[in-house]
Amino acid sequence: MTAPYQFLPALTDDEFAALKANIEQRGVIQPVVVDEAGIVIDGHHRARACDELGIDYPRVVLEGMSDDEKVEQALVLNLGRRHLTRDQKRDLVVRLRDAGRTERWIATATGIPKSTVHRYLDPAPNGATLDELAVLEDLIEDGLADIDVNAALLGMTRIELLALFFDHFAGSGIDPKEVVFNILLQLRGDADDFAAYIAEREPVT
Repeated sequence: MTAPYQFLPALTDDEFAALKANIEQRGVIQPVVVDEAGIVIDGHHRARACDELGIDYPRVVLEGMSDDEKVEQALVLNLGRRHLTRDQKRDLVVRLRDAGRTERWIATATGIPKSTVHRYLDPAPNGATLDELAVLEDLIEDGLADIDVNAALLGMTRIELLALFFDHFAGSGIDPKEVVFNILLQLRGDADDFAAYIAEREPVT
């Protein structure tokens, strides 16, 4: 089935089987959204399940929309129903960028913050390893809690981990220095040490 407007990951086999069983028992409650050419904008899995079951399904036709508007509509409808993991969000961002969408467009269409979109598309600045980036993402999502624990896991000091965080967001459109200083002040210390540490490092390019 052609799905030019579907950028989200496919359902797993178990998820699709559950959807198909539900449709077989109750029918299609949410209509499949198509464009004027009959190409599915939203409801690919529902349409596939119905085709396999040999039953018809209700359709809603959206006319006069550009390709970007169709993709955005598909994202709005899908993201409102599905919970994506961090890896799935990253894959979605990369797929949209590969299809020619800008970071700003992706952030607006998906509701993912622009700084996060930038991070997904520039995954390892300044030589950061994947393990370090995973810790950074966990820190960001958890409100930068347990800094010392995560630093210890990476064999770093608190200052070194926060400096990595600083480097990671340099040039991403936010002010990481202000964020890091606020964190340090909340932790009641290390702000002066951090400032000195950053001053001794080579400028971020």
